[in-house]
Amino acid sequence: MTQTASSRPVADGSDKRLFRVLSAIERAGNKLPHPFWLFWILAAVLAVTSAVLAAAHVSVTLPSTGDAVAVKNLLSTAGAKFAAESALDNFAGFPPLAVLVMVLLGVSVTQRSGLLTALLRVTIGRMPTRWLTFSVALSAMTAHVMSDSAYIVMIPLGALAYRSAGRSPLLGLLVAYASTAIGFNASPLVTPSDAIRSSLATAAAHTC
Repeated sequence: MTQTASSRPVADGSDKRLFRVLSAIERAGNKLPHPFWLFWILAAVLAVTSAVLAAAHVSVTLPSTGDAVAVKNLLSTAGAKFAAESALDNFAGFPPLAVLVMVLLGVSVTQRSGLLTALLRVTIGRMPTRWLTFSVALSAMTAHVMSDSAYIVMIPLGALAYRSAGRSPLLGLLVAYASTAIGFNASPLVTPSDAIRSSLATAAAHTC
């Protein structure tokens, strides 16, 4: 009893320190500007960096052609013209763009129509009770075909599945959350993130 009582303050103290660290990270994150303004702040940082590198006459060698390309000053008239003229080509030529638009279009249609949610409910609801944990975990890992919406769908669905089976809904919530988080980059199915990464990898391979 003495060892148990003496160990509690240590655990409580470590938990409090962890919560303080997480609270500090949350407060710092909440102080960040809106993503719209972050984009323009980063664009301004890029422009200033280009001006500094251009003044230092920095250049790079393209691995595909071997040509030397000097850094352009985006704050100059010629640099601003270059940025404006190449913006559309850079956006349209972004390798994952076509794949991303098609994937998100398909995911949005199936999600808004309720098809994905219905399939997940059928998958979990018709499994025997002894396979409940496996069913929830596997469904959560494969739910990333609907991208980040998997968290919104699977966490309450896991809790409801456990509750209907007479088990703790909190346990179902934890199983669904952990499986969804683990399966984010280890899903047995192809997800939108996989399509984006494959497009980027293919474009990078062509530069060599």
